[in-house]
Amino acid sequence: ANTAWAITLEAGTATDTANVAVDQNPAIEIGKSADVEVVDAVGAHIGYTLTVSNEGNVSLANLTVDDPTADAPPEYLDGDTDGDELLDLNETWTYTAIQTTTRDDLDAGSIENIASVQADGAETALASAVVLVDQQQAIALEKSADVESVDAAGQEIAYTLTVANLGNVSLTGVVVSDAGADSPPAFVDGDDDEDGELDVSETWIYAATRTVTQDEMDAGDAIVNEASATADDTEATTATASVSIIQQPAIGLAKSSDVDSVDGAEQVIGYTLEVVNLGNVSLTEILVTDAAADAPPTYASGDEDGDDELDVDETWIYTASRTVTQEDID
Repeated sequence: ANTAWAITLEAGTATDTANVAVDQNPAIEIGKSADVEVVDAVGAHIGYTLTVSNEGNVSLANLTVDDPTADAPPEYLDGDTDGDELLDLNETWTYTAIQTTTRDDLDAGSIENIASVQADGAETALASAVVLVDQQQAIALEKSADVESVDAAGQEIAYTLTVANLGNVSLTGVVVSDAGADSPPAFVDGDDDEDGELDVSETWIYAATRTVTQDEMDAGDAIVNEASATADDTEATTATASVSIIQQPAIGLAKSSDVDSVDGAEQVIGYTLEVVNLGNVSLTEILVTDAAADAPPTYASGDEDGDDELDVDETWIYTASRTVTQEDID
């Protein structure tokens, strides 16, 4: 309101007032920036700078700056140049905040932080800052056997497979395979939070078994068993465990005759010779001799699989005969 006065000696005083309305337009704006563009670890600190400015035409009172994902409420730094606690038109107030990265942040792949500011009469303003995550997926596998050597077909080798996360994000879709095991590896433990994800802090344990075969015993080479582990967005990794073969070839021979006694020349004694494998590997090039027989022993039976090898579970039968001489009787 504007009032004017007119004063004269003769007429006295006269006044009049003119009113002009003020169009108040309170408005506030907030800006936000981060001190890093990329993070790659849990526990990293992101520093945010928040700048609040008056975009209207009146000073603003009762400012409230909020950042719900920061570790603590934003802290006022400077900007209230006249110290009247009003955001004047020519002022920019600065706040700071810190956010500590979490496992969920890294798993998400990016961190968007949104802050807001309010003041009397002004609409709430928002600002955001985005920090990228350098995700590094990597998986590791170790394998061990419960024995160093085996010496018989049918023995079982128990394997322990240890899977670890060498990256910086949780891994999904973990698959552990072992083509040389009797069946796929079985999960034992390690998923501490039971979320089905191999977290950076976790080590998962699997178990598998392999039954030694006779072919492996016969070959004599160490049993080298390779397993692999993969997860979503990772390259497969492999690990091996080696168990040596202890070969123990041994052969046994038993001989019997079809009579207990003879009493005349020209009588024929029939012999049965039993050849048995007393070792742990199949035997080849079997040769049975009987110098006193009329002829070399003749193979009769026992090679059940027809492979010309005296297997551990086989007994081969040979026959021979001897004609009694007068010298034998004498």
